[in-house]
Amino acid sequence: MEEILERINQNITDYNNIDNELVFEDTQKLSSILKNLSSNLFYLESYRNHYHTEYNAIMHKAIKQNTPVSKSEIEAKEQVPELYMLRRLMTSAYKITDSIRTNISYLKSEKKC
Repeated sequence: MEEILERINQNITDYNNIDNELVFEDTQKLSSILKNLSSNLFYLESYRNHYHTEYNAIMHKAIKQNTPVSKSEIEAKEQVPELYMLRRLMTSAYKITDSIRTNISYLKSEKKC
C-alpha cells in the first residue's frame, strides 16, 4: 500500500509542477498523469475494501455484544485508522483526477478554436 501511495503522491506532484499557463502540448503529459493516477487509485481500492471489511467486522462484533452503535463505531475507527486515511486521500485524489480531466478538455476545446 505504501508503494501505491508514494506513486499517487508522485503523480500529484508531477501535476502540480506543470506550469500554470497550460498549452496544448501539455495534453499528453496530463493524459499520462491521469492514466497513472487512475490506475493507482484502482489498486488502492482493494486496500480500502480490505480495511472497510475489517471495520464492519469490528462494528458487527461489538453490536452483537450489545455495545451501543456509537461506541462500536468509535471502537472500529480506533482499531482501523487506515480506513479514514484512505477515504480522505482517495477523495482528494479523485478530485485531482477531475481537475486533470477538466484541464485536458479545456486544452482540447481551445485547440479547436
